[in-house]
Amino acid sequence: MSYSSSDPGALEKFLEKVLEQQEGGDRELDAESLRALAERYGLDQEAYEELLRKAEEHRARGLLFFEHGNWDDAIVELDQAYVILPHDAEVSFVLGKAYARQYRERKEDEDRALAEKFLRQCIRRDSSHVEAVRELTELEKFAEEQAGASVRRKSLWIGVAVLLLAGGAWYFSPLNQKAEDPLVEEVIDPEEKPPQTDVPVETGPVVLPVEFALAEISDEFSFDARSSVLTRYDGKYSYELRAAILAGPVTIREMRARLELLGEDGRVFAEHEFDILASHRSASVAGDSIPFRVLIFKEEAAPEIVEARITLKLFDHQPFSGEAEAGKLLELTGASLNLPPDYGFALRERNVLKSKGNLGDEGMALLKLILTLENTGKRQIEMLYFQASVTGGDGEIIPIGYNSISKHFSKLVKPGEIRAVNKIQPPLLPGERRVIDASIYMPDTSPEDVVAYQLRLLGIE
Repeated sequence: MSYSSSDPGALEKFLEKVLEQQEGGDRELDAESLRALAERYGLDQEAYEELLRKAEEHRARGLLFFEHGNWDDAIVELDQAYVILPHDAEVSFVLGKAYARQYRERKEDEDRALAEKFLRQCIRRDSSHVEAVRELTELEKFAEEQAGASVRRKSLWIGVAVLLLAGGAWYFSPLNQKAEDPLVEEVIDPEEKPPQTDVPVETGPVVLPVEFALAEISDEFSFDARSSVLTRYDGKYSYELRAAILAGPVTIREMRARLELLGEDGRVFAEHEFDILASHRSASVAGDSIPFRVLIFKEEAAPEIVEARITLKLFDHQPFSGEAEAGKLLELTGASLNLPPDYGFALRERNVLKSKGNLGDEGMALLKLILTLENTGKRQIEMLYFQASVTGGDGEIIPIGYNSISKHFSKLVKPGEIRAVNKIQPPLLPGERRVIDASIYMPDTSPEDVVAYQLRLLGIE
């Protein structure tokens, strides 16, 4: 679905006004005021609902990155969700937590300030949000400890210098000729207890079998659970599944499923619906693998879970016909010439579409890439990033930028960067093939000006 509106610049005007009010801080934006702004600037109901759906997708991806300790990517995704959902206390809370975790690692004051900002916004919107209050309190304590540690380190170095000077004088002093005092044994109080920590007690992980019935679709489908782990903590538990489906003789356009955690008696203790292949992603053809990852987290004691089960809720497909490897083999520049030992991959062009941008991006050219990636080496690929560059008819490089939504957000993701395999997905095994796609935006460029593109390898692991 694409944005639609009687006013082509409606989305741009709406987002600029939202950001202006958020930065000004004059008043809190809620759901009603956001919808009123959308109507005022000509954004129709369909476009507004699509915008909300995109925000929810950014929120979901941000939570996944946060759960894996990837603060940078979590902040990028949650920033984009926050602009459209500034009234959502949970978005502010997780965004504040991500900045707080990043502050603990980088010790940068900017991260601390942003963490405090979003956590306080969460508390203003939900005064009973106990976790936000606790997180803010721990953040302030940590900042005080850091400030104290800095002073102590300075005092320590001064003290060390004084002691070294004094020790040198004492060493050469005639008074240092007497016998050393006998060692004094340290007296330990048997009643003294070791300091307690707040780290949750992990009683897992446990590998669970996964049931995935594909007989209703085709016997030629195969399912590979790369990782199926249940982890029990002190009063909490989580389950993570990383898996891939090998497509049979069909073209898959959409696949939605339900994950259930079951006990011995078949009782369902937890469930979650998710997309294996979402409708906005490129279709998968015969021979492609479809990677996915799903996480369930519960703040309660883990029941006696013995297996996981996946059932399909939606399956949009048609018989496959044609060449799976249609398109030319792409030539990469830069680091692709010096791959690490036992690494290899082939990248083929499946489809390239040059068009104008969507609503709010009318002055931009949109280059939609659909590629086939195959691991031709002997080692699995866990991370593979590319950087796209585009050239015009005169051979000059066309500047790549952000579209009307993403340009307002974090600059941590480079324009034109393609994350073909990331560490959230299951790794790409030797011989495995999957489809990847990317949207490349070029400000102030017409589609007919785009002549060619190149990909440069940024990194591989």
